[in-house]
Amino acid sequence: MMVIPKLILAGAETMCENLSTALSEMGHDVTVVSLFTYESAISRRLAERGIRVCFLDKKMGYDPTIRRKLRELMEAERPDVVHTHLYVTKYAIPAAKSLRIPVVHTMHNIASEENQTRGGVFLNRFYFRSKLVRLAALSERIRDTIVQTYHKKPEDIAVIGNGIPLGRFAPKKVYRDGDALNILNIGRFTDQKNQLGLIRAMILVHKTHPQATLTVVGEGELEGELKAAIASADAGSYIRLAPVTDDPYPFYNAADIFALPSVYEGMPMTLAEAMACGLPILTTPVGGIPDMLVDEISAVFTETSPESIARGLNRLLDDKTLREYIGKNALLEAPSLSAENMAAGYLRVYTRR
Repeated sequence: MMVIPKLILAGAETMCENLSTALSEMGHDVTVVSLFTYESAISRRLAERGIRVCFLDKKMGYDPTIRRKLRELMEAERPDVVHTHLYVTKYAIPAAKSLRIPVVHTMHNIASEENQTRGGVFLNRFYFRSKLVRLAALSERIRDTIVQTYHKKPEDIAVIGNGIPLGRFAPKKVYRDGDALNILNIGRFTDQKNQLGLIRAMILVHKTHPQATLTVVGEGELEGELKAAIASADAGSYIRLAPVTDDPYPFYNAADIFALPSVYEGMPMTLAEAMACGLPILTTPVGGIPDMLVDEISAVFTETSPESIARGLNRLLDDKTLREYIGKNALLEAPSLSAENMAAGYLRVYTRR
Protein backbone atom coordinates (compact mmCIF):
# COMPACT_ATOMS: atom_id res chain seq x y z
CA MET A 1 0.00 0.00 0.00
CA MET A 2 1.48 3.32 -1.15
CA VAL A 3 0.40 6.39 0.85
CA ILE A 4 1.05 9.86 -0.56
CA PRO A 5 -0.54 13.29 0.07
CA LYS A 6 -1.82 14.05 -3.43
CA LEU A 7 -1.30 12.65 -6.94
CA ILE A 8 -0.24 15.89 -8.58
CA LEU A 9 2.09 15.87 -11.58
CA ALA A 10 5.37 16.21 -9.68
CA GLY A 11 8.50 14.23 -8.91
CA ALA A 12 7.59 12.18 -5.82
CA GLU A 13 4.17 11.42 -7.27
CA THR A 14 5.67 10.29 -10.59
CA MET A 15 8.11 8.08 -8.69
CA CYS A 16 5.15 6.55 -6.79
CA GLU A 17 3.39 5.89 -10.11
CA ASN A 18 6.48 4.34 -11.71
CA LEU A 19 7.17 2.14 -8.69
CA SER A 20 3.54 1.03 -8.34
CA THR A 21 3.35 0.19 -12.05
CA ALA A 22 6.63 -1.76 -12.04
CA LEU A 23 5.59 -3.74 -8.94
CA SER A 24 2.19 -4.49 -10.48
CA GLU A 25 3.82 -5.71 -13.69
CA MET A 26 5.96 -8.04 -11.56
CA GLY A 27 2.78 -9.62 -10.21
CA HIS A 28 2.41 -7.80 -6.88
CA ASP A 29 -0.89 -6.34 -5.68
CA VAL A 30 -0.61 -2.58 -5.19
CA THR A 31 -3.04 -0.05 -3.72
CA VAL A 32 -2.25 3.67 -3.91
CA VAL A 33 -3.82 5.90 -1.25
CA SER A 34 -4.04 9.66 -1.78
CA LEU A 35 -4.92 11.68 1.32
CA PHE A 36 -6.51 14.43 -0.76
CA THR A 37 -9.17 13.75 -3.37
CA TYR A 38 -7.43 14.94 -6.52
CA GLU A 39 -7.98 13.24 -9.86
CA SER A 40 -5.02 13.60 -12.21
CA ALA A 41 -3.33 11.95 -15.15
CA ILE A 42 -1.39 9.84 -12.62
CA SER A 43 -4.51 8.55 -10.87
CA ARG A 44 -6.15 7.84 -14.22
CA ARG A 45 -3.13 5.95 -15.56
CA LEU A 46 -2.90 3.87 -12.38
CA ALA A 47 -6.57 2.95 -12.61
CA GLU A 48 -6.20 2.04 -16.30
CA ARG A 49 -3.40 -0.37 -15.33
CA GLY A 50 -5.64 -2.09 -12.80
CA ILE A 51 -4.04 -0.49 -9.74
CA ARG A 52 -6.58 0.51 -7.10
CA VAL A 53 -6.51 4.21 -6.13
CA CYS A 54 -8.24 5.34 -2.90
CA PHE A 55 -8.96 8.96 -1.98
CA LEU A 56 -9.47 9.90 1.68
CA ASP A 57 -11.00 13.40 1.23
CA LYS A 58 -8.50 15.09 3.54
CA LYS A 59 -9.29 18.63 4.68
CA MET A 60 -6.65 21.37 4.65
CA GLY A 61 -4.43 21.49 7.73
CA TYR A 62 -4.28 18.71 10.27
CA ASP A 63 -7.23 16.37 9.75
CA PRO A 64 -7.75 13.98 12.70
CA THR A 65 -10.07 11.74 10.66
CA ILE A 66 -7.30 10.63 8.30
CA ARG A 67 -5.51 8.37 10.77
CA ARG A 68 -8.78 6.54 11.44
CA LYS A 69 -9.58 6.23 7.73
CA LEU A 70 -6.12 4.86 7.02
CA ARG A 71 -6.37 2.33 9.84
CA GLU A 72 -9.76 1.13 8.60
CA LEU A 73 -8.40 0.78 5.06
CA MET A 74 -5.29 -1.07 6.24
CA GLU A 75 -7.40 -3.33 8.45
CA ALA A 76 -9.64 -4.18 5.49
CA GLU A 77 -6.82 -4.75 2.98
CA ARG A 78 -4.12 -6.10 5.31
CA PRO A 79 -1.14 -5.06 3.15
CA ASP A 80 2.19 -6.79 3.74
CA VAL A 81 3.90 -3.41 3.79
CA VAL A 82 2.87 0.25 3.84
CA HIS A 83 5.13 2.56 1.80
CA THR A 84 4.89 6.22 2.79
CA HIS A 85 5.95 9.32 0.86
CA LEU A 86 6.42 12.96 1.87
CA TYR A 87 4.52 14.26 4.91
CA VAL A 88 2.01 11.42 5.44
CA THR A 89 4.05 9.86 8.27
CA LYS A 90 2.03 11.45 11.10
CA TYR A 91 -1.08 9.71 9.77
CA ALA A 92 0.16 6.49 8.20
CA ILE A 93 2.84 5.30 10.62
CA PRO A 94 0.60 5.25 13.76
CA ALA A 95 -2.17 3.54 11.77
CA ALA A 96 0.20 0.87 10.46
CA LYS A 97 1.93 0.36 13.82
CA SER A 98 -1.41 -0.26 15.53
CA LEU A 99 -1.86 -3.22 13.16
CA ARG A 100 1.80 -4.34 13.31
CA ILE A 101 2.25 -3.68 9.57
CA PRO A 102 5.83 -2.80 8.52
CA VAL A 103 6.35 0.68 7.05
CA VAL A 104 8.92 1.80 4.50
CA HIS A 105 9.37 5.56 4.24
CA THR A 106 11.18 7.17 1.30
CA MET A 107 12.92 10.48 1.91
CA HIS A 108 12.53 12.33 -1.41
CA ASN A 109 14.54 15.41 -0.44
CA ILE A 110 17.28 16.31 1.96
CA ALA A 111 15.89 15.77 5.44
CA SER A 112 15.87 19.42 6.49
CA GLU A 113 13.69 20.37 3.49
CA GLU A 114 11.31 17.42 3.57
CA ASN A 115 10.17 18.32 7.11
CA GLN A 116 10.55 22.05 7.50
CA THR A 117 8.89 22.32 10.93
CA ARG A 118 10.50 21.43 14.24
CA GLY A 119 7.38 19.49 15.17
CA GLY A 120 7.57 17.40 12.01
CA VAL A 121 11.20 16.50 12.66
CA PHE A 122 10.41 15.64 16.30
CA LEU A 123 7.51 13.37 15.33
CA ASN A 124 9.52 11.60 12.65
CA ARG A 125 12.44 11.11 15.04
CA PHE A 126 9.96 9.37 17.36
CA TYR A 127 8.36 7.31 14.56
CA PHE A 128 11.65 6.33 12.92
CA ARG A 129 12.84 4.72 16.18
CA SER A 130 10.33 1.92 15.68
CA LYS A 131 11.66 -1.39 14.40
CA LEU A 132 8.59 -1.54 12.17
CA VAL A 133 9.78 1.52 10.17
CA ARG A 134 12.47 1.15 7.51
CA LEU A 135 13.96 4.19 5.79
CA ALA A 136 15.03 4.65 2.18
CA ALA A 137 16.92 7.54 0.63
CA LEU A 138 17.19 8.44 -3.04
CA SER A 139 20.95 8.97 -2.84
CA GLU A 140 23.99 8.71 -0.59
CA ARG A 141 23.87 12.45 0.11
CA ILE A 142 20.23 12.30 1.16
CA ARG A 143 21.08 9.37 3.41
CA ASP A 144 23.77 11.52 5.05
CA THR A 145 21.17 14.21 5.85
CA ILE A 146 18.88 11.58 7.41
CA VAL A 147 21.76 10.41 9.59
CA GLN A 148 22.41 13.99 10.73
CA THR A 149 18.76 14.95 11.29
CA TYR A 150 17.35 11.73 12.75
CA HIS A 151 20.48 10.18 14.31
CA LYS A 152 20.08 6.95 12.36
CA LYS A 153 22.90 4.56 11.52
CA PRO A 154 23.83 4.74 7.80
CA GLU A 155 23.56 0.95 7.48
CA ASP A 156 19.90 1.17 8.57
CA ILE A 157 18.98 3.36 5.57
CA ALA A 158 18.60 1.82 2.12
CA VAL A 159 19.76 3.89 -0.85
CA ILE A 160 17.47 3.35 -3.86
CA GLY A 161 17.49 5.76 -6.77
CA ASN A 162 14.38 6.87 -8.61
CA GLY A 163 13.49 4.92 -11.71
CA ILE A 164 11.65 5.69 -14.92
CA PRO A 165 10.06 3.55 -17.67
CA LEU A 166 12.97 3.87 -20.09
CA GLY A 167 11.00 2.56 -23.06
CA ARG A 168 8.81 5.67 -23.15
CA PHE A 169 11.72 7.99 -23.97
CA ALA A 170 13.37 8.31 -27.38
CA PRO A 171 17.15 8.91 -27.32
CA LYS A 172 18.35 11.88 -29.33
CA LYS A 173 19.79 10.86 -32.70
CA VAL A 174 20.93 14.27 -33.98
CA TYR A 175 22.62 17.05 -32.04
CA ARG A 176 21.74 20.12 -34.05
CA ASP A 177 24.21 22.84 -34.94
CA GLY A 178 23.41 26.52 -35.36
CA ASP A 179 22.03 29.24 -33.12
CA ALA A 180 18.30 28.42 -33.02
CA LEU A 181 18.53 25.90 -30.16
CA ASN A 182 15.83 25.23 -27.60
CA ILE A 183 16.55 25.03 -23.86
CA LEU A 184 13.99 23.11 -21.78
CA ASN A 185 13.05 23.18 -18.11
CA ILE A 186 10.28 21.05 -16.57
CA GLY A 187 9.22 21.40 -12.95
CA ARG A 188 6.91 23.04 -10.45
CA PHE A 189 7.19 26.82 -10.37
CA THR A 190 8.78 27.11 -6.92
CA ASP A 191 11.83 28.71 -5.33
CA GLN A 192 13.35 25.21 -5.09
CA LYS A 193 13.44 24.76 -8.87
CA ASN A 194 14.83 28.28 -9.47
CA GLN A 195 13.00 29.01 -12.72
CA LEU A 196 13.24 32.72 -11.95
CA GLY A 197 17.04 32.45 -11.94
CA LEU A 198 16.89 30.50 -15.20
CA ILE A 199 14.68 33.14 -16.86
CA ARG A 200 17.00 35.92 -15.76
CA ALA A 201 19.93 33.90 -17.10
CA MET A 202 18.16 33.47 -20.44
CA ILE A 203 17.68 37.23 -20.69
CA LEU A 204 21.49 37.51 -20.40
CA VAL A 205 22.04 34.69 -22.90
CA HIS A 206 19.77 36.41 -25.43
CA LYS A 207 22.34 39.18 -25.85
CA THR A 208 24.84 36.77 -27.44
CA HIS A 209 22.46 34.08 -28.74
CA PRO A 210 19.37 35.95 -29.95
CA GLN A 211 17.93 32.91 -31.76
CA ALA A 212 18.06 30.55 -28.78
CA THR A 213 14.78 29.91 -26.94
CA LEU A 214 13.74 28.72 -23.50
CA THR A 215 10.63 26.66 -22.76
CA VAL A 216 9.59 26.30 -19.12
CA VAL A 217 6.92 23.66 -18.49
CA GLY A 218 4.99 23.52 -15.23
CA GLU A 219 2.69 25.26 -12.78
CA GLY A 220 2.91 26.61 -9.27
CA GLU A 221 2.76 29.56 -6.93
CA LEU A 222 5.48 31.55 -8.73
CA GLU A 223 3.75 31.56 -12.11
CA GLY A 224 2.77 35.23 -11.83
CA GLU A 225 6.30 36.23 -10.85
CA LEU A 226 7.77 34.31 -13.78
CA LYS A 227 5.35 35.94 -16.22
CA ALA A 228 6.18 39.37 -14.81
CA ALA A 229 9.93 38.78 -15.24
CA ILE A 230 9.41 37.77 -18.87
CA ALA A 231 7.14 40.74 -19.58
CA SER A 232 9.42 43.30 -17.91
CA ALA A 233 12.32 42.23 -20.13
CA ASP A 234 10.10 42.02 -23.23
CA ALA A 235 11.34 38.42 -23.52
CA GLY A 236 8.12 36.76 -24.66
CA SER A 237 9.50 36.12 -28.14
CA TYR A 238 12.20 33.76 -26.83
CA ILE A 239 10.98 32.59 -23.38
CA ARG A 240 7.77 30.56 -23.21
CA LEU A 241 5.83 29.21 -20.25
CA ALA A 242 3.91 26.05 -21.09
CA PRO A 243 1.26 24.47 -18.84
CA VAL A 244 1.98 21.26 -16.96
CA THR A 245 1.23 18.20 -19.06
CA ASP A 246 0.89 14.46 -18.65
CA ASP A 247 2.67 14.05 -22.01
CA PRO A 248 6.12 15.67 -21.67
CA TYR A 249 7.73 13.57 -24.42
CA PRO A 250 7.25 16.12 -27.26
CA PHE A 251 9.01 18.74 -25.14
CA TYR A 252 12.00 16.47 -24.56
CA ASN A 253 12.10 15.50 -28.23
CA ALA A 254 12.12 19.16 -29.33
CA ALA A 255 14.80 20.24 -26.85
CA ASP A 256 18.52 20.68 -27.47
CA ILE A 257 19.53 21.36 -23.85
CA PHE A 258 17.88 20.53 -20.52
CA ALA A 259 18.41 23.01 -17.65
CA LEU A 260 17.56 22.40 -13.99
CA PRO A 261 19.36 24.95 -11.75
CA SER A 262 17.65 23.90 -8.50
CA VAL A 263 18.47 25.31 -5.08
CA TYR A 264 18.02 21.89 -3.46
CA GLU A 265 16.90 18.51 -4.75
CA GLY A 266 16.36 14.86 -4.01
CA MET A 267 16.78 12.83 -7.18
CA PRO A 268 14.84 14.70 -9.88
CA MET A 269 12.68 12.56 -12.16
CA THR A 270 13.03 15.14 -14.94
CA LEU A 271 16.81 14.73 -14.94
CA ALA A 272 16.44 10.97 -15.30
CA GLU A 273 14.05 11.55 -18.20
CA ALA A 274 16.44 14.02 -19.85
CA MET A 275 19.25 11.47 -19.46
CA ALA A 276 17.10 8.79 -21.12
CA CYS A 277 16.67 11.18 -24.07
CA GLY A 278 20.41 11.83 -24.33
CA LEU A 279 19.97 15.54 -23.73
CA PRO A 280 22.96 17.65 -22.67
CA ILE A 281 22.19 18.81 -19.13
CA LEU A 282 22.97 21.96 -17.17
CA THR A 283 22.23 21.54 -13.47
CA THR A 284 23.36 22.28 -9.93
CA PRO A 285 25.35 19.77 -7.81
CA VAL A 286 22.79 19.64 -4.99
CA GLY A 287 21.07 16.75 -3.16
CA GLY A 288 21.30 13.51 -5.10
CA ILE A 289 22.25 15.07 -8.45
CA PRO A 290 26.00 14.36 -8.14
CA ASP A 291 25.08 10.69 -7.65
CA MET A 292 23.35 10.78 -11.05
CA LEU A 293 25.70 12.93 -13.11
CA VAL A 294 29.39 13.86 -13.27
CA ASP A 295 30.49 17.42 -13.97
CA GLU A 296 32.04 17.88 -17.43
CA ILE A 297 31.30 14.21 -18.26
CA SER A 298 27.54 13.76 -18.25
CA ALA A 299 26.47 17.30 -17.27
CA VAL A 300 27.67 20.85 -16.84
CA PHE A 301 27.32 21.92 -13.22
CA THR A 302 26.43 25.49 -12.38
CA GLU A 303 25.78 27.66 -9.35
CA THR A 304 22.27 29.03 -8.82
CA SER A 305 22.92 32.67 -9.76
CA PRO A 306 21.64 33.93 -13.15
CA GLU A 307 25.19 34.88 -14.13
CA SER A 308 26.54 31.39 -13.46
CA ILE A 309 23.61 29.75 -15.24
CA ALA A 310 24.11 32.05 -18.23
CA ARG A 311 27.81 31.13 -18.45
CA GLY A 312 26.95 27.43 -18.49
CA LEU A 313 24.25 27.86 -21.12
CA ASN A 314 26.57 29.93 -23.32
CA ARG A 315 29.19 27.18 -23.17
CA LEU A 316 26.68 24.58 -24.30
CA LEU A 317 25.18 26.79 -26.99
CA ASP A 318 28.64 27.59 -28.38
CA ASP A 319 29.98 24.04 -28.48
CA LYS A 320 28.14 21.29 -30.36
CA THR A 321 30.92 18.81 -29.57
CA LEU A 322 30.44 19.42 -25.84
CA ARG A 323 26.66 19.06 -26.13
CA GLU A 324 26.98 15.74 -27.94
CA TYR A 325 29.66 14.41 -25.58
CA ILE A 326 27.65 15.24 -22.45
CA GLY A 327 24.34 14.08 -23.91
CA LYS A 328 25.68 10.70 -25.01
CA ASN A 329 27.41 10.11 -21.67
CA ALA A 330 24.19 10.92 -19.83
CA LEU A 331 22.35 8.43 -22.04
CA LEU A 332 24.89 5.72 -21.13
CA GLU A 333 24.03 6.20 -17.44
CA ALA A 334 20.25 6.07 -17.97
CA PRO A 335 19.78 2.24 -17.81
CA SER A 336 20.74 2.27 -14.12
CA LEU A 337 17.69 4.48 -13.55
CA SER A 338 15.07 2.02 -14.78
CA ALA A 339 11.79 1.53 -12.94
CA GLU A 340 12.53 -2.20 -12.79
CA ASN A 341 15.79 -1.59 -10.90
CA MET A 342 13.97 0.71 -8.50
CA ALA A 343 11.23 -1.87 -7.86
CA ALA A 344 13.80 -4.64 -7.26
CA GLY A 345 15.56 -2.42 -4.71
CA TYR A 346 12.36 -1.74 -2.80
CA LEU A 347 11.35 -5.41 -2.85
CA ARG A 348 14.57 -6.18 -1.00
CA VAL A 349 13.62 -3.60 1.64
CA TYR A 350 10.00 -4.80 1.84
CA THR A 351 11.04 -8.41 2.48
CA ARG A 352 13.91 -7.70 4.88
CA ARG A 353 13.45 -9.36 8.24
